[in-house]
Amino acid sequence: MNVIIERTLQDEYQTLGELTIPELDFSCKTLELPWLGNRQDISCIPGGSYVVRKRNSEKFGDHFHLQDVPQRTYILIHSGNYKADVKGCILVGREHRDINGDGHDDVTSSKNTMKDLNDLLLNEFTLDLRYADNLPTPLPETDEEDKTTKVENDDESALDPAVSGEYVVNVDTKLNLREGPGTHYKIVGKLVNGQPVFVSEIIAEWAQVHLNDEKTITGYVSSAYISMVKN
Repeated sequence: MNVIIERTLQDEYQTLGELTIPELDFSCKTLELPWLGNRQDISCIPGGSYVVRKRNSEKFGDHFHLQDVPQRTYILIHSGNYKADVKGCILVGREHRDINGDGHDDVTSSKNTMKDLNDLLLNEFTLDLRYADNLPTPLPETDEEDKTTKVENDDESALDPAVSGEYVVNVDTKLNLREGPGTHYKIVGKLVNGQPVFVSEIIAEWAQVHLNDEKTITGYVSSAYISMVKN
């Protein structure tokens, strides 16, 4: 059995789409995070073909688990209504509608839609995750910040608490300094290997760094390429 999710709208806030099962004439709506370079907890996953298996957990009940997602684990299709309900997984529902009045579409009747999918789908199937013809397929960046190793867990995990303090840059070339915590933010500078920085917080693999003693020059870098200075 083949299942298709076609992403039909993608902006800096979220990604909306439609899930169809051609053999059964079934369709529903989907909601995902925006594309931010496949970053853990803040980005949707790359398009492609995935093997999906049914799964059960105390947190999500009966749901679906995408296998072998590049650089990610525990990417699920599960119930939920809002963007805040996911850290990389896929929500399903009857229709797109702004439920909470924040100006962004959510998905409705998610639990009932998940029940329908569990009744219709086999224990294992193939998911074709694609973009509509009017949307460009995003390409990952090729700078240092994108050469990350595989990270564990998304919606079913919590990050370790961030530690502020003195850090040093560890790169072979140069490290992008950005306006915000994501690859869609503008590059405002380049840091070199061995450059000292002060880190005030680390959120979803992005560190807010300060480049001078007064902490007035700030930006964000991938936390994979900085190391804490040990006293």
